[in-house]
Amino acid sequence: MFLVTGTATNLPELVALYKTIGRRTVILYAVMLVAAAMLAGTVVNLWLLPDFVPAFDPLKSLDLLDAGERLQPTVGPLVSLLASMLMVALTLLGIWRRVAAWRRHRSSRSEDCCSG
Repeated sequence: MFLVTGTATNLPELVALYKTIGRRTVILYAVMLVAAAMLAGTVVNLWLLPDFVPAFDPLKSLDLLDAGERLQPTVGPLVSLLASMLMVALTLLGIWRRVAAWRRHRSSRSEDCCSG
């Protein structure tokens, strides 16, 4: 069966559809999706067979992965380190601002409470 149905029939999507359009429609949707995928898979098998020989060579796929990693542009370890440090600094700045705003809000509330 095709993997087409994998993304279309995931549980969160089916739950959302169930809440939106109802149980009967979701069941019909899922059954039709699986049936259409099975039909498409059968048609492709009839088209490819009997001459089709699937070729899967795990070692060749590893060679292709290595070649892809060599072709991928990199920025270097120094730029990666600086970018990571910048992200940490921005995260800490955001946390500090949020805590400072929370403390200001809390202190202004306590002054209003007891100023009489």
